[in-house]
Amino acid sequence: MHFVSRRGCNRTALELCKVLFNLDPKGDPLGAILLLDQFALNCGEYDFICRSFMEWGYNRNLEQLPNWAYSLALAEFQLATAAKSPKTTRADILLTDSILRFPTVLLKMLEKCSVQPDKKVEECEYLTKRAQESTTQSLEMLCHLYVERTHSAWKAPHVLAWLERVVNERVLDILDKNEDLRIKRFAKQRKRRYQKAPLNIHRHAMLSDLPGVSSYVPIEIRSLTMLGHDPLPPPNTVFSYSRPERTTGGQRAQQNSLGLFFNSMLPDYDVANAAAAEGPLQRNQDQIRAGVRQLMQAMRDLLVIPYVDPNQDPEEDAEEDVPFNDWE
Repeated sequence: MHFVSRRGCNRTALELCKVLFNLDPKGDPLGAILLLDQFALNCGEYDFICRSFMEWGYNRNLEQLPNWAYSLALAEFQLATAAKSPKTTRADILLTDSILRFPTVLLKMLEKCSVQPDKKVEECEYLTKRAQESTTQSLEMLCHLYVERTHSAWKAPHVLAWLERVVNERVLDILDKNEDLRIKRFAKQRKRRYQKAPLNIHRHAMLSDLPGVSSYVPIEIRSLTMLGHDPLPPPNTVFSYSRPERTTGGQRAQQNSLGLFFNSMLPDYDVANAAAAEGPLQRNQDQIRAGVRQLMQAMRDLLVIPYVDPNQDPEEDAEEDVPFNDWE
């Protein structure tokens, strides 16, 4: 998806993301829900974002994800702008709710877009100090992912002008009055609901390959073995292949050099286990000779030495030597 998106095929990336999400919409092992809104914004499918919220978004609490909360507001504004409607009331309300719910996104977005925030915004504790204190590391990771991916969609001049107007006329006014119940409710939600991100979110962050995102992943997750074909497998994963146990160093040290050489050619053959299983009184001399002959044949194949049967007469199939000059 990222491969085709980097080449300008954003609609194709969106359709691929839909297929990936529909494979397991409940579990979503790769966190495709964090990419749907990004690809929809990149290809201008604003109606898809709004329709997704109306059909299944509220049932899955998409408004509690910072990427969907901000993308819904931006999609509503872009649709109103395309319709040349002077009223953007719904988009203003959605953006105000998103900023109050996830205030750290605002300053991160302005910094990423190289925009100097207003002095009132910098001095507002709810948007700066209190926002940092109430935002957990897991929520900070989600905000960082959204800003890194969609800052280009927010960098348009008319979008920045709309963002500035909503912050000055609505957000700061609500925070100055300090009467809105959402202020305290959203602060509590940021502390309680985002304590620990699920495994699929950590897997999504590790695969995103975005700058700085790995610092938000806990050290116990980063220390796990990362496989390219199966990053951070679930606890109930099914392994189709299990590697056989290797001989320990202590067991190898007890063998002589010849035994180690034979073991290198036939790793599955264990002399100690074979002897213990047969017993000292049940060893068959013919089987031992056959085993030695098999090992010798393997050595000859390794050294490319022709094999001569000891029971065969050497003069039976001998051919007369022909001088070199007779071939001319």
